[in-house]
Amino acid sequence: MRSHEFDNRYDLIHSVFYSSLQTARFIGIWALNIPFILLSILVIAFADRIKIKTDYRVIFSFLLFAVFAGSFLPYFATGVLGQHRTINFIFFFFILLWLLFLLSISKKFLLPEKLKRLAEGKIIYALICMSALIMIFTGNGLKIIGDFRKENFRKYETIFYDRQKEILEHPDAPIKKLSLIPSIFQVVDVKADTTWWVDKCMRKYYLRGGKD
Repeated sequence: MRSHEFDNRYDLIHSVFYSSLQTARFIGIWALNIPFILLSILVIAFADRIKIKTDYRVIFSFLLFAVFAGSFLPYFATGVLGQHRTINFIFFFFILLWLLFLLSISKKFLLPEKLKRLAEGKIIYALICMSALIMIFTGNGLKIIGDFRKENFRKYETIFYDRQKEILEHPDAPIKKLSLIPSIFQVVDVKADTTWWVDKCMRKYYLRGGKD
């Protein structure tokens, strides 16, 4: 039902172009995250203890393809990357392939020798503690703390169900935007515009459910 609201469906050139941009974007965001960089350094430092025979170019090709496919499928089906479920799913494969890639290039270019000092116990514990603190007090970790402190989740639940009731009682009226959304939620809300696809899909969802 929702798929009919998109104008750029099945546009191959559009899908390939934007999927390529998203591939670079997400790999950059993931690989350049500070805790992930620290994890990568530790993996390289211990890489000489794990044997891997697969060429790093093959692994990296699979990595690029996985992230590209996770972006391409939504773009080809809808014309936009309106949701990140496929990207969230691909992220787990990215972690595995990235670590295998690091092990492979470490063996190829003898990187563990250059990071041998990082394999010491105290340095390892320091890097792990630093990563944990960064994840807690930056990015989504900090947002979650703020949302709990302001009780945003409870407030969001209340106004969400209030709006749902209003939609069912007044199906022809424009749908109002939510007055509060927790900062950790990446929700595409309505625009109070009856012609926008989110508004139309939300109305169809509620009215269809009401009739059933």
